[in-house]
Amino acid sequence: MVKRIGILGITDLTETLLAGLFRLAPDAHVFLLADSFHRAEDLARQFPCWILDNDRAVIDEADMILVSTTTSTAEHSQQSTTYRPSQTVVYVQTESEANLATLSLLTATPSMVFSAAQIDDLLFLLHAFLPAIKTANSIELSYRMLPSATLRQPGP
Repeated sequence: MVKRIGILGITDLTETLLAGLFRLAPDAHVFLLADSFHRAEDLARQFPCWILDNDRAVIDEADMILVSTTTSTAEHSQQSTTYRPSQTVVYVQTESEANLATLSLLTATPSMVFSAAQIDDLLFLLHAFLPAIKTANSIELSYRMLPSATLRQPGP
């Protein structure tokens, strides 16, 4: 299970995520980007989080990166950001006017082949988010299975 999580962007869902995350993994290390310093400070008072000064510092410290944006800040320039191939990168976009959240998984590997650890990381994150889902909301998971002959096996 992932123990070092970086959060780039603080939205209304961040507090809910942190509550669920620390319920599941009380010894997790969470690194917040100080883009909204007052909100980050409030969260660090409630939860054992570190506040870092820039994106790169957060990315370097974490095994999983949560990029959290609202529709108004979705232009956050993540295209130029580089991640380690072993990192799981998850984008969460909230739409405040509709009170919706969209969760999508992106890995740093160009082939988009997910490791078992990255899949476990995503399931862990979904489990942390579940308490925030209200009965009026729904969750949709989409996946595609490849024939076993096309799966790449790790080299020796």
